[in-house]
Amino acid sequence: MLKNLYIIFLIFFLFIGLFFNYSHRAKKRNYSDFRVYYSTSKHFLLKEDIYSRPDISITPFKYSPCFAFCFSWLGLFSIDTAAKIFFVINFLSIIFIFFILKKFIVKEPLSKKFLLYFLSSIFVFRFILQVLHSGQITIIMFLLSLLSLYFMDNKILLSAFFLSLSIMFKYTPIIFLVYFLFRKRIKFAIFVFLFLFLFSILPAIYVGIDKQIFYLKKWLPYIINTSLDKGSFFDIKNQSLYSFILRIKPINLNFEYAILFSILIVFFIFFFTIIKENKYIDYSVIFILMALLNPNAWLSNFSFLLFPYFFLTYYLIKTNFKDKITFILIIISFILSSFTSQDIVGNTLEDLFLKNSTITISSLILVLVLLRLKFKNVSISNNSSL
Repeated sequence: MLKNLYIIFLIFFLFIGLFFNYSHRAKKRNYSDFRVYYSTSKHFLLKEDIYSRPDISITPFKYSPCFAFCFSWLGLFSIDTAAKIFFVINFLSIIFIFFILKKFIVKEPLSKKFLLYFLSSIFVFRFILQVLHSGQITIIMFLLSLLSLYFMDNKILLSAFFLSLSIMFKYTPIIFLVYFLFRKRIKFAIFVFLFLFLFSILPAIYVGIDKQIFYLKKWLPYIINTSLDKGSFFDIKNQSLYSFILRIKPINLNFEYAILFSILIVFFIFFFTIIKENKYIDYSVIFILMALLNPNAWLSNFSFLLFPYFFLTYYLIKTNFKDKITFILIIISFILSSFTSQDIVGNTLEDLFLKNSTITISSLILVLVLLRLKFKNVSISNNSSL
């Protein structure tokens, strides 16, 4: 009970510190990515074209009309108030994610629960901060995907609802749909497609069916064009698998061959994931692929690594850190992803590390760790296996 009280106090003071830090920085940074959402919510409330760009200083809106509809209410507030509300939603989502992860993965009493929370949060703290500071949607999308997995075995309709909504926010969670199709969860897939259809027409409630059809006609080609923007692939901050392949000098592939080579790598990872079912490891790998396969894999996308880090930390705690290889590889992964931050090494070295795709390499190391555990059939308790 006392430990839980300590955790609550720690969360409270962490929230206060981060909230005031964000309040101080947000206006100076022109509200970063949240400015895009806020501007779009204003246009949506006025039933204007949400994919036009009257202010070129604002990044184009790349998300679905459903996304604009779900967050249009933020346009009723000032941008400062709306940004703070969105920050609170993100922070609460993080707490809820940890709550669900504990219920989903930890199946028995754990004396080192605080250590599990602490280590797994430290491993992805850089990426979570990036989401909070930039006002990104990644954490909320992560929560929706996690809720889908949590309800998969018992409440399939609710599970399909959450995954569909997550896909409508950003399309990358669709890889879970592919995974479950391979697992022959046909009923689940049908429900997902039905919900995707419903979410596609949902904004018509407010803007009308003609305007919604107009939005959809602009969104579908727009999302393809922006996803295949060659300029973003060569941005050093893009830590996608495609960008990693493009940066490998000895190979020196052109753009099209780099994409094909990346797809080939993903095929082999996905193949080794599906040939032998182990849901926690499978889900961990797919969350990593969600980050790596995003054509615009900025740092915020790697908050998805929380799931594999949480799972692997739990495994190490349950086995009293006896698996030295796993422990060492996780530490290497953590160093490559977090100790290369500008807060530690400065801007010049951070750019150098990003240019060498250290975060991509860190994620691929986690994939190797997970697949190694999968094919070793390791166990975390006397009567249950991974």
